[in-house]
Amino acid sequence: MIVLILKKKVVLKENGLTRVYPFSQTDLLDLNSILVCVSSNELYKIQNILKIKSITKNNDIVFLSEEKLLQLNTYPMRIGRISGGFVDNNSFYMHKEFNILELQLKKLKDNNPKKKHFRIAIVNGFGLNLGDNVVGTTAFRVISKYLKNNFKSFSVDLFYASNANKACIDIVGYETYINKIFFESILLNDFLSYDAYFDLTNLIALPKFGTMPTVDWYLWWFGLDYKKVTELEKRNKGFVKNNEILLVRSLLKNIQEKKIFFNPNSSTSLRSIPLKIATKIVKKILSLSNNLTLIIDFPTKFKHKNLLNLQGHINSVEILKALIMEVDTIITVDTFALHWADACNKPSVLLTSSIPPNIFKYYPLNNSIPLDNYDKLPAFNKPKVEELEWIKISREYEDAWNKLDVKKIIKYL
Repeated sequence: MIVLILKKKVVLKENGLTRVYPFSQTDLLDLNSILVCVSSNELYKIQNILKIKSITKNNDIVFLSEEKLLQLNTYPMRIGRISGGFVDNNSFYMHKEFNILELQLKKLKDNNPKKKHFRIAIVNGFGLNLGDNVVGTTAFRVISKYLKNNFKSFSVDLFYASNANKACIDIVGYETYINKIFFESILLNDFLSYDAYFDLTNLIALPKFGTMPTVDWYLWWFGLDYKKVTELEKRNKGFVKNNEILLVRSLLKNIQEKKIFFNPNSSTSLRSIPLKIATKIVKKILSLSNNLTLIIDFPTKFKHKNLLNLQGHINSVEILKALIMEVDTIITVDTFALHWADACNKPSVLLTSSIPPNIFKYYPLNNSIPLDNYDKLPAFNKPKVEELEWIKISREYEDAWNKLDVKKIIKYL
């Protein structure tokens, strides 16, 4: 979590919204001038507005140690794998205990014996991306049971980074314990109204992220022993809006064969299939199987009687969710589509270029096909790489995609 004081006025305009940040020109600590910044992305935007070249050598932003804030009597307890205000009031502590959350919630309740309603904040929500939010929500359903067992009443507010995908609202917002969802930083004075918080700032850089199935990582980070959670509880759930379902059904109504959705695009180039190669895969699938209709959503001149191109129709996350719900099987490189297929109990074929298949071991209807020697490629086990690095390594991945054996895909359709 990033805590700071601005010494100059900052006005941030993005996505049609304008935000005027509070600032203080005195040396006195004013709780209404201290920002709890959700992400480094927002800090970077503030830095650009103030034209600050070096974040460590400037007079316009003053950073505060989060450990110092623990000494405030009203500062909320940080709970989960790293706690603050639980072991002592002056420092954070990394817990090795398997199930530390139970003890933390008990202490929180014992410290507030007359409190009837507990307010919990999650800093950085469940991350920036849709897939992380599907899995994070699945994990937090388990956490919510612990909250319910310890508190008579509770609510959870999510504080996302300003650049997080706004469609996260339709993934997390149906959970009954979720109260408010924000896409901006919060004033410290308002943050002090919470009783406890989980911190997921800089999600993919947090300890052990990417080293275990993602749902297990969330459970572990929230302070539970993930091995004690059943595999059924690790399956995803979700909601799809009825209007989008009806729209997709109208698009697919003339298809009599098995409906297969092929999605070669991910949120990052590292895990996407180049479109020319994607078209080659489409041609090969249709040449090897005549009992299906392949559904795609990307530009190609190729046409076939068993090919339905919905480019321009799948223009929202909700429509994509409905499409996955309505087809028989999906072939995808995108982990959000994979997570959502599990929520819909749909068979899936994951084509993976960098992520180990065992990360998705709780999805019984998924079959993963990694690229040949993917573990020898330069971005193995990385969800994304910076643009300059991608320019250097993209040719290796293009060559690897060209060698994909499409017969392996056909086996699972």
